[in-house]
Amino acid sequence: MRLRTLAEEALREGGARRAGTVRTGSGALTSSELRIARLAAGGRTNAEIAGLLHLARRTVETHLTSTYKKLGIRRRSELGRALNEI
Repeated sequence: MRLRTLAEEALREGGARRAGTVRTGSGALTSSELRIARLAAGGRTNAEIAGLLHLARRTVETHLTSTYKKLGIRRRSELGRALNEI
C-alpha cells in the first residue's frame, strides 16, 4: 500500500490526475502550475521563471496558459487576485 501511495504522489507532482479530478478552479492546478503562477504573480517574467526552475520558456508559457483557463482569467495581472482566493 505504501508503494501505491508513493507512486500516486509522484504522478500527481508530475501533473497526472485521476479521471474524477476537478478540471477548473484552484483545485485543478497542478503543483507545477501553481508554482509558476505564484512566480508570475510576483512579477517574474517567463524567461526568469524558466531560468529559476530550469525549464524551457515555452513550458512556462504552456503552464500559464493552462492556469489561466483553469482559473477563468485572461491576463497575468489577474493572477494575484485569483491565487489569493486559493
